[in-house]
Amino acid sequence: MPDNTTPTTPTKPAAPAAQPPADPAAVAAKANNPDAVTAAIKAERDAAKAARAEAQAAADRAKAAEAKVKQFEDRDNTDLEQATGRAEAAEARAKQLEGQVLRSQIAAEKNLPAALAARLQGEDRKELEADADQLLKDVQPVGQFTPGVRGAGDGSGPADMNSLIRAAAGRGQAA
Repeated sequence: MPDNTTPTTPTKPAAPAAQPPADPAAVAAKANNPDAVTAAIKAERDAAKAARAEAQAAADRAKAAEAKVKQFEDRDNTDLEQATGRAEAAEARAKQLEGQVLRSQIAAEKNLPAALAARLQGEDRKELEADADQLLKDVQPVGQFTPGVRGAGDGSGPADMNSLIRAAAGRGQAA
């Protein structure tokens, strides 16, 4: 069977980037010697393997350096985040204490019992004063209290429980 393929020129084997391109005449001369071709292929494989190993080592060094940089950045961020957290906590505590002092001052000014000062609510002095006034109205006694005397203490109410029940039932004073 005749060979109908067109003759091709010998191609150069891929050379590593560090080596200059091989001379076509030298490659053709080696192509006639099978041992030389095998040795050339083995040398190219070894060079490619060494290049891959060097590239992998460089990539590993780059990853290690990147990890170290990340570690330093994280440490710095952590310190910054911790400092920010402490500052925010201190500001919140200062605001809370300022509110307590203001409540105590308003309670003292309005003659509100100290136990009720913590119940005052509002964002500023004006709101707290309005709340103190309302609280005073809500907790002030309606009438005077005299121990041992029933009713409002002015003698207008019933003197004993029976009279109170009769008054509530609408019977008035029964003899």
